[in-house]
Amino acid sequence: MKRFFIAIIAIASTCLFTFCEKKTSEKQEKKETHEKAIPSSPEAIVAEYQQICDSVDFYWAEMMRSDDQKIADIKRLLQEVSYCKRYNQIALDSISKMAENLISKRYVQENMADESIDAYDAATDSLIRATFDLTQNTPELSKHSIVPELIEDITEADMTLWKYRKDYDDYALIYNQFIEENKETLKTIDSINGSLNKKPLFQIQQ
Repeated sequence: MKRFFIAIIAIASTCLFTFCEKKTSEKQEKKETHEKAIPSSPEAIVAEYQQICDSVDFYWAEMMRSDDQKIADIKRLLQEVSYCKRYNQIALDSISKMAENLISKRYVQENMADESIDAYDAATDSLIRATFDLTQNTPELSKHSIVPELIEDITEADMTLWKYRKDYDDYALIYNQFIEENKETLKTIDSINGSLNKKPLFQIQQ
């Protein structure tokens, strides 16, 4: 079972490398488009502001979508454990409760802080470790065809988290710089709703 588990992680690592190369190329093209644009009129400033906001929201939504799917896959894997004839019932109940409570601990875009990010990451790591330990100690799972796919998807999603955060940070930095340079103009435009506060960052270094 352990060799099988290691093989799944190796496959996920290969997929991650390919995924990161492709996403980096696509994102760099979009980022360069933003950086080359130098709006001057109020209309151009509004258009560029909305485009940057769309990019920030897109990468945040992608990150949340991936995280939601990872949690769903963990729950599905735990469900597979419950289908087995022999498993650690106490461990399953405890880990299932961890999975149910995880999203309530997740940071939100408006008030991210290092403490909340670190706490969520620690809770996620604990959940994944406990889930994988339980699967390794449930031999019957080797007969469940969906289990390898779930393990691979969970591992890949967890390994690509930093990439999603880096993508978000890149555009949040562009947003922060843009509102700093154009804040006085933006304040006078009625069509812009919401605050013009700078967005918090994960501060992922490349």
